[in-house]
This record gives sequence, structure tokens and C-alpha cells, in this order.
Amino acid sequence: MPHPHRADRLITDVLTSTVDEMTGKVFIASLGFDATHVLRLIVERGLSSGDMVCLVTSSSQHPRAESAVKSVVEFVEKTNPRVEVKVLRLDEARFEENVALLARYISESLQRGEVLVDISGGPRGLALALYVASVIAGAGDVSLTLETTGERVRVPVLPNPFAGVTEKQLQVLRNLPSTVTALSSKMGVSKAAVSRLLQRLREKGLAVERAGRYEVSPAGRLLLGALG
Repeated sequence: MPHPHRADRLITDVLTSTVDEMTGKVFIASLGFDATHVLRLIVERGLSSGDMVCLVTSSSQHPRAESAVKSVVEFVEKTNPRVEVKVLRLDEARFEENVALLARYISESLQRGEVLVDISGGPRGLALALYVASVIAGAGDVSLTLETTGERVRVPVLPNPFAGVTEKQLQVLRNLPSTVTALSSKMGVSKAAVSRLLQRLREKGLAVERAGRYEVSPAGRLLLGALG
């Protein structure tokens, strides 16, 4: 039987920088009222010491959602007590922040081992944020359980739209909002060079211009958030 206080402790856990300690698989799944898809993924791929399970769920703690979290915690405890479960509670309305946080976590996890993402459950806003984060971070294994048939399918991960962004472009992006003249003075480069960099950022959808002043676009905020 699980330790009587372990489930409660894990349920209140939050995402921390313990990725450095992991050396195995990392399961990351959006979770709502039903934990079946998470348990199925764990059973199919197996649990080994050093693995980690991260549940992405709503910050509004509905009793049915709490029950689903507890069922995963207890299953993992019985299967392999040395596997840690983390519960990440997010506000569905804070989409950009959620994408940024999840992308950083996935990127760090990929440096330690295989990352298995499941977007079958939970609020749609969280499942979508987890998918977008997977695209940004380059997670190659994303799955979804179909509601009609119960079949698990692999979800294609689109190419990272931010690939190819240079350090100079990022430097400009981090200094927005600003004007060409101000950026030229601050960065110590010519106005022509700054204009070219800004043009590339606009082409990539990372910056927008309003009356001669450049600002970070929503996509640009996602990129900067993901990079930390």
C-alpha cells in the first residue's frame, strides 16, 4: 500500500528544476477527469527507476480531477515506488505562459532521456498548450487517444517555426519595443543592419511594426518565454 501521506504530498507538488536529476523516460500528459489514457501509456511503455511522470492539469481543483490525479499517483507508487510523479497545475487562460513553461520543461527533459507526451485529456487549452510546447521544444513522441474508437495514435509534430532564428535576431527581439534608431544606438550597429534584422523578424512573424515602432508579436512572446 502507498504511504498514507505520499499521494497528498505529490498532489500538491509543483514543477521545479529537478530535471537535472532524471536519467530515464519522462511522461508528460494533460489530465482531466479520466486517467485511463495516462495509465495506458505507462503500462505500454513501462516504468523504470529514474523515470518521471508529469501531469498537466487545471489549477481549478475539481474533485473528479483530483481523483484522476490520485489514481495515477497510486498506480505509479504500486508499480515502481522509485518513480516520481509531479503535478503541474496551470490556469488554462494563461496560454502563452503555459506554452513557455512547458516548452522549457520539455527541452530540459529531452537532454536527460526520452520524452513521451500525451495530449488526450484535460481542458482543451492545456492540451493545446502542451502540443504547441512540444513543437517548440522538438518532442518527437506525441500521442492522442481517439474518443470515438479508443485507439492511440501518434500526432505529427510540425517543424519548429522558430528554427533558424539567429542570436542577433534574438538580441533585437529582447530589446523590443523600440525604434530602428534606438536599437542602432543600443546595439552599436548601423541602422541598415538593424532594419534587416527587424525585417527578418517580421517575416518570421516574431515582430510587428506600428508607426515606425517595433514590438514583439504574440509568437515572439512565445519564443522568448520558451527560451526563458
